[in-house]
Amino acid sequence: MGRVKNLIAAGLCVLVGGCTGGWPGWDEFYTPAPEGEQLGWTPRVQTLSASSDTDGEGTHPAAADVSKFLSGYRAGNGDRLRVTVFGQEDLTAEYNVDNTGNMSMPLLSSFSVGGRTAPEIEQIIEAKLRKDFLRNPDVSVEFITYRPVFILGEVSTAGQYPFVGGMTIQKAIAIGGGYTARANQGKVIVTRQTTNGPVSMKLSPTAAVLPGDTIYVRERWF
Repeated sequence: MGRVKNLIAAGLCVLVGGCTGGWPGWDEFYTPAPEGEQLGWTPRVQTLSASSDTDGEGTHPAAADVSKFLSGYRAGNGDRLRVTVFGQEDLTAEYNVDNTGNMSMPLLSSFSVGGRTAPEIEQIIEAKLRKDFLRNPDVSVEFITYRPVFILGEVSTAGQYPFVGGMTIQKAIAIGGGYTARANQGKVIVTRQTTNGPVSMKLSPTAAVLPGDTIYVRERWF
């Protein structure tokens, strides 16, 4: 039985690239394989900065640049927006983005905001109000709650947690109750939605977390 278990472990090591390195290189990220095509699939890989866990495309910003990243943040499921329509108290309120990327407001039917920045959403709402209801609407939109992060794998309390500004992987794992005794406390896998689809990265505990990230702490083999 022990021999079979060792053979299974060795086989898994080969599939993920070796027990020490795991995924492609300590400082690279890759696009996950399409469903049903895991075996024999070659991922797209790009090198990250070994010193700061950042990349040149903005897919993963440095921790100090997260606030700049959020200034261009695009709406998605789980976000909550504060919409202010100046002079219209009945329209000024907080609204949720649903799982289809849509939002609903009084007077307006459900409309798409997924993938839009706050200024773009302002323009959409102004155009809709101007068309049928208000002569010269003035709208302000801000994100008040970002979509949650998911902390999975070898942590004490895996689950969904609210995104907090300044969150790093290390802080997120602490929110999830800390590492289990079987956790690999090196770099962890972070999967993030980008304009080019989901991208997974192996990052150090000090790397920044962004809204919607899925953080996966691997099990150590020995």
